[in-house]
Amino acid sequence: MLLNPEYKPLGNALEGTFQSHWKGPKFSKMREEMREVMLRGGRMFYREGRFETLKRQCVEPSLCGLKNMFFRGDEAFYGELRAEMDKLRRKEVRWIGTPRQMARAAEVFAFRAYHGVKARLRPLRQRLARLRKTRA
Repeated sequence: MLLNPEYKPLGNALEGTFQSHWKGPKFSKMREEMREVMLRGGRMFYREGRFETLKRQCVEPSLCGLKNMFFRGDEAFYGELRAEMDKLRRKEVRWIGTPRQMARAAEVFAFRAYHGVKARLRPLRQRLARLRKTRA
């Protein structure tokens, strides 16, 4: 986030303490948004205006440098993280539960359905494109 000029600063290191920034409203909002992304396992749609702090690369799979670069090859770290996230997801992403838990489950389902249909239609679109070229 520090290297991307599109991100609005969440604070000024020269003003206040680390703790005051970390527990302040901007970092709290960022953690809340990131928690929702992680609970869904990256299976959610990015829409403009939905997030106050996160950008597309923090929401869509395989775009975040932190998730793809810094810990790559650290199997122990990812194994522990995966196990803990799986436990938390079973609790927080459910069809029967609070409205928020059910909304998470519905969004994950919609994401999977959309990308499943998209993947299954890809060969058909490729065949149609080849057919159009041969007729042209």
